[in-house]
Amino acid sequence: MDRVTWFLLAACVALFLVLRVRWTGHLLVWDEGMALCTARAFHAGADDPFAAWFWRHPPLHTLLLLGLQPLQAGFAERAEFLSIAVGVVNQVLLFFLNRRVFGRTVALWSAFLLALLPGSVFFDVWIKQDHLVVTFGLLALLALQSRRTLVSGVCLGLALLTKGTAAFYCLAAFALWIGGATGQRTVKDFLLLTGVSALTCGWWYLGVVPRVRGTGAGDVFQFAVNSQALWRSEWTFYFAQLPVLLGWLGVTLAVAGAAWAVHAWRKDRAADGLPAAWSVWPLMVLVPALLLISIVPNKVPWIVISLLPAWAALMALAVNELVKLSDKIFSPRAAWLRPALTVGCAVMVAGGMLAASTRDYEPMLRRVAESQWRGAANSKEAAEILNRNVRDDERVLLTSFYYWQGLPPGLPDPIFTYYLVKKPAVLLRSHRRALDDVLADIHAHQIDWALLSPEPGEAANALFGGLERTLGVSPKRTAGAWLFRTTEARQRAAATTTAQLAK
Repeated sequence: MDRVTWFLLAACVALFLVLRVRWTGHLLVWDEGMALCTARAFHAGADDPFAAWFWRHPPLHTLLLLGLQPLQAGFAERAEFLSIAVGVVNQVLLFFLNRRVFGRTVALWSAFLLALLPGSVFFDVWIKQDHLVVTFGLLALLALQSRRTLVSGVCLGLALLTKGTAAFYCLAAFALWIGGATGQRTVKDFLLLTGVSALTCGWWYLGVVPRVRGTGAGDVFQFAVNSQALWRSEWTFYFAQLPVLLGWLGVTLAVAGAAWAVHAWRKDRAADGLPAAWSVWPLMVLVPALLLISIVPNKVPWIVISLLPAWAALMALAVNELVKLSDKIFSPRAAWLRPALTVGCAVMVAGGMLAASTRDYEPMLRRVAESQWRGAANSKEAAEILNRNVRDDERVLLTSFYYWQGLPPGLPDPIFTYYLVKKPAVLLRSHRRALDDVLADIHAHQIDWALLSPEPGEAANALFGGLERTLGVSPKRTAGAWLFRTTEARQRAAATTTAQLAK
């Protein structure tokens, strides 16, 4: 590549970094907290629900986290920087993929648009497996372009060893093969794609998962297809999300880019030496994936992370055609207008993309997943009130938090656990525990503090009112839990019992 191309690509990477680094240290959501606590527990050799969560997803992402000093302070920030670094790699891979298919200009536009895309800016700081899925998925498509089906199969297998959303890129690779992306639809290529990918990841899905199913392995697929009401949504859920993740300008450009890609495919306008099927590679990723995730009953906002590069590619096609059209109109009269048109288009697109995003992280989190923001904020506040009041040598009765609906009562909260920097002895109970049971735990285990989070209503009123009367203390309140000081009340009760026995 020439120096100008390298310079422009470097500028796109710099823009990518500037828009994301500012959000490191953001409020963690459930999956991020679980990823961090899982890595810490697994690294420490613990035998608890967090260590068992290691088997819920394929292992590659967690193994990377294990190399970031999980037991040292700042683990979350290091993991977020890792996500951003992987995002930069994905941006560069997207550039090279589109450079080979659509040419240098579209490739640069795709890198530029991915840097600005509101959904990418937001999700690229998340500690999620999906970023690594994109890396191996794009590598698989690049290898398929070069007719290196063996390498492509290995990359697809590695993507599947990262997370099940790798199925999106597997479907795209097979759709491209069917469309003649490898030149000829040979049985050898099909066997290499399927066989090598199966050999690469089969040991996990066929050897490990059946042995550890009781620890949560395979639950992700069960979650997607079961009939839980918590995450059930209409089939239009992910299409309704597009204005938030792409912005209305991005949606318009993506639709126009999709139309142009189909037109180029029908006219056989792929790059020299490439079959026409490559003209629609972004649609080969998006269409099967959107059909699949729209059909399954349970839907979560973050499953679309691995689709964002394909959206950026479609948008780049539209912007490129827009600039070319303007050039045809104005260049015969003034050739110097061409670079001015390109710069002007870049400024307008950047303004539209940035306007669709938010300056701060948490407003964007509320737009994408309001319940996740509320639960994460409540859990962090509960951890902070313990950090301010509890000593390491004290004992705490902790219940699960009622607002994490759909989870088994008594399951530890990873967000609370990560933000809790004090190290008291903790007794974990269900948030459905009654007053008598709570009092029995306080006396039997010599509890110093009780952080309780029952379901709001009559049961919560009875529990909190009964504790205030019995303990004779007022609680410290947070949005999601109440903290009671129990040491003095427990000691008074013990002294009264001793005195009665002495008589």
